[in-house]
Amino acid sequence: MGWFSDDSGDEEPTAASSSPNKPQNGDEEEEDPLDAYMNSLDANSSTASAKPSGQRLDHDAEDEATSHWESKRPSSTSDRGSAASSRLLPSNPHAESQAATQQLNYEREARLAISTTFVKAGDKRSHVHLKNGQDDHDDGDEDNEPSLQQLAQQNMDMHHQEISPLETINHNTITYPPFRKIFVPPKNTPSFTQWRDEHSITCQPPINPILHFDPEIFPMELIKRIVKSGYDTPTLVQCQTLGVALAGRDGLITAATGSGKTLAYIWPLIIHILDQPHITPNIDGPISLILCPTRELSKQVAKYAKLYIEPLSGSVVEVSGGNRGTWELCKELKKGCEIVVGTPGRIIDVVRKKGTNLHRVTFLVVDEADRMLSMGFEKQVGSILGNVRPDRQTLLLSATFGKRVERVARGWLKDPVRIAIGRTGTSSEHVDQHIMVLPSVEAKRLWLVEMLPILAPLGRAIVFVATRDGCDELSAALQSTSMFRDNGDSIIVSIHGDKDQSDRNAAISLFKKNSSAVLIATDVASRGLDIPDVMTVINYDAAKNLDSHVHRVGRAGRMSKTGKDDGTGEQYQQGVAYTLLTDKNADFGQTLVEAFEREGREVSQELLALCQKSKRHGGGGRKKHDKGGLGFGGTDPSTYGARNASIGNQMQPDAKRSRWG
Repeated sequence: MGWFSDDSGDEEPTAASSSPNKPQNGDEEEEDPLDAYMNSLDANSSTASAKPSGQRLDHDAEDEATSHWESKRPSSTSDRGSAASSRLLPSNPHAESQAATQQLNYEREARLAISTTFVKAGDKRSHVHLKNGQDDHDDGDEDNEPSLQQLAQQNMDMHHQEISPLETINHNTITYPPFRKIFVPPKNTPSFTQWRDEHSITCQPPINPILHFDPEIFPMELIKRIVKSGYDTPTLVQCQTLGVALAGRDGLITAATGSGKTLAYIWPLIIHILDQPHITPNIDGPISLILCPTRELSKQVAKYAKLYIEPLSGSVVEVSGGNRGTWELCKELKKGCEIVVGTPGRIIDVVRKKGTNLHRVTFLVVDEADRMLSMGFEKQVGSILGNVRPDRQTLLLSATFGKRVERVARGWLKDPVRIAIGRTGTSSEHVDQHIMVLPSVEAKRLWLVEMLPILAPLGRAIVFVATRDGCDELSAALQSTSMFRDNGDSIIVSIHGDKDQSDRNAAISLFKKNSSAVLIATDVASRGLDIPDVMTVINYDAAKNLDSHVHRVGRAGRMSKTGKDDGTGEQYQQGVAYTLLTDKNADFGQTLVEAFEREGREVSQELLALCQKSKRHGGGGRKKHDKGGLGFGGTDPSTYGARNASIGNQMQPDAKRSRWG
């Protein structure tokens, strides 16, 4: 009995099913229309099998090719009859109108499509249940059929069950082996208090940082790899995080994007792993688990982890979806690995399918924790942490932490040390910000067309938009322009959440290879991605909040081996960010003014004037005549474009006109 067998063995034969055409108990029963149709096909089967070879044979092969899939539909006879009649039988002549009948058929088709799922033959069937717990069937009365809204909601509920939180486990019934947390005794030396003050670092309670790669703490092989990567000493966030992590404490860490947060937890994580017994394949899960909100960040973190642990004979498995299926991931996980990096949904998936377990996890990291929560993963992440031994060590990191996020995150940590590098919630001081107040969406488009040929040759540029459709529309419009081509190839690439993972990876790869490329992206690219030499960020659409704005702007002005010393011994390249605002962004403009004043940045008169229209400022809010969208296809205020080129040259005095112009 295989997938292609005619008798799947799913259901036991019954007296009723043994004679499907014979009425039971002497009652007359009207023949089901679908059964009648199928019987007519059976009656002609011998004729069909003998048809000439010149006719189409694909319909014959179709049944064999798909026989290992079964359609799981509502089981009642009346449902099957109504669905079949809507597709196979003529319209009811007594209907009020042909249009009404057609609409009814469309609704039945939609209802059938929504309530149809597919399972492999041999899998156990189960009825779809509605919210009230009743089986999805009716007695032939159309009024009792579930509505399209009910079925759609039911379908969504079934989808969410796939990434529902892990079940709670009782840790009191499990005996966990001891492990070592403390590699450097926690101390608070007064001289380091002065060091923190000089570098605007907060550490509460204070614990000494680790300022050098001490061979008594770091294995020599790890030091060699670190030095080979270009690090002579740790960065500020790495210094303080190393001190806290190697002292065995939980940490809540906030630092600017591009400051080296990823390696700040990977290095102590590896030291922690090397002190543990080896992994036993097919039995043990990982020693360290790193949770990331997006596939891109997960893949990047895994890349860094492999760089440093593979020379020490350790291994990393990245679990975030994409082109690899769950079966393939589970197979790889069962071989054994020290580190697992992944997104919450896929981690839950492989744990549920017994691809791995969390029994040996003693070092856990939640990266970009604020975004994890804002994306709605609070329950999923909480359930994962709840399945890890309570005495684990946990680090939570991000560029920003709101009050709500900080409160929730503290519930996942035990007596955490709070580390803040610089001012919490502020944008990078290594990025010069310009706010462009423009009269319309069409003016934004013209500004972008005029400025990109000037900015792109200076270094990579990222253009942020608010929606996936907007990302596709803007990138297509720019790609069609000969101005944005280099040796015949478009310099425009784009990524967003709806793109296939392979397309997203290819776009990022091309962007990294071309020093003059332009990436059009939604906020999926605003966090975690380590793309070198991004000189310019353009917020074509304003961010949804200040935290998102900080992350976007932080794509520029990152640490660089060729950058300028900022006075702390660390080298940063100075980036530039342009935020395009119209009247409808007056409220966000007010938010920027408040942030700029806190950061000591200059506020332009144009931005102050825009804030007068903010509801928060007491103005009348945005004007109704300002249309949404990207502005392609509107009128062409050419005089604005000419004025804009002048503005661009003033902002970039050393810039030359692009070779694409």
